[in-house]
Amino acid sequence: MKKYILLLSLIIAALTSFSQIHVKEGSFHKIDGYVMLDKMDHLDDNNVPMALIKISTENISAEERRKMTFKGNLATYFDVQFEPSEIHLYLSTTATFLEIHHPDYGKTEYWLPEDLCDFCGYELVVVSDYKTERVVEEKLVYVNVPTMGEMKDAVGMNEPKRDFFVSVNYACTDIGISSYGITFGEFGFHPSPTKSKKLNWYINLMSNFNFKTISDLECDKDGLVDGKTHYYTGNVEKIRHSFLLGLMFKVAGPVYLKAGVGVGHYNIAWEDTNKYLVKNVDYSDNGVDANAGLMLKLGKLNASFDVVTTNLNNLEFKLGLGVNL
Repeated sequence: MKKYILLLSLIIAALTSFSQIHVKEGSFHKIDGYVMLDKMDHLDDNNVPMALIKISTENISAEERRKMTFKGNLATYFDVQFEPSEIHLYLSTTATFLEIHHPDYGKTEYWLPEDLCDFCGYELVVVSDYKTERVVEEKLVYVNVPTMGEMKDAVGMNEPKRDFFVSVNYACTDIGISSYGITFGEFGFHPSPTKSKKLNWYINLMSNFNFKTISDLECDKDGLVDGKTHYYTGNVEKIRHSFLLGLMFKVAGPVYLKAGVGVGHYNIAWEDTNKYLVKNVDYSDNGVDANAGLMLKLGKLNASFDVVTTNLNNLEFKLGLGVNL
């Protein structure tokens, strides 16, 4: 048993020695009031705006600082400029993590704690624990081996927070039927070492809360029932219900594209002199609802605009405003 404990101690010590560089805890933050004066010089190969991270170092000389290299997501572009006292790292706003490498100090991976915005500035501190002289003491050490859960907590491997949102909606069709509803969904993991933040989901439920029963009678836009004149009181009932499931794709920064499909119906019914609701088939439809739209993630808030159609026969315009949980 003592042999295994000693072997475990040596393995942990060896693994620790491989990386002598890390990001200082809590050092990453957005620079308030920062303005990028040379914006047009900092677009990536796809002409997408970049962000700037000013990286300062501790226990790393200017000469050693120039040896540092950076990697990120497959779609991340970098432009590295070495200043006298810090590194200016321009990178795509789609980046979610950085791999910082030094040939002598090893490497570290850092998951960005928030989405980068176009032409914004941030600050970050990188620290080296590298020591030129080491004193190795041969000593048998007995340790309490932590549980798997404690080890995950220590290195930040536990499941990250899920980034949900909720919003309230108002919609109106091109024939004047208004409805109200709610949308619930997820922007993705924040941050996520195992899942992409690009593709996300949402569900939407809309209604004008009119659940009156329509009779089997049907009329056209002129009020004729089976081609014959019918008499009405002048009261009109408007009914709208819709349920949608959809996907969201992150385009850049706070902008997401939305596309969804579901079921829905809208009805215009005229009340006749016998108090029956007669469905106007020229202004009613039910079947497949489809929508497309945009969503903006604005800090703790979100806003959206959607266009919805039922069986491609009408248009409905929908606005949303909500909070990110």
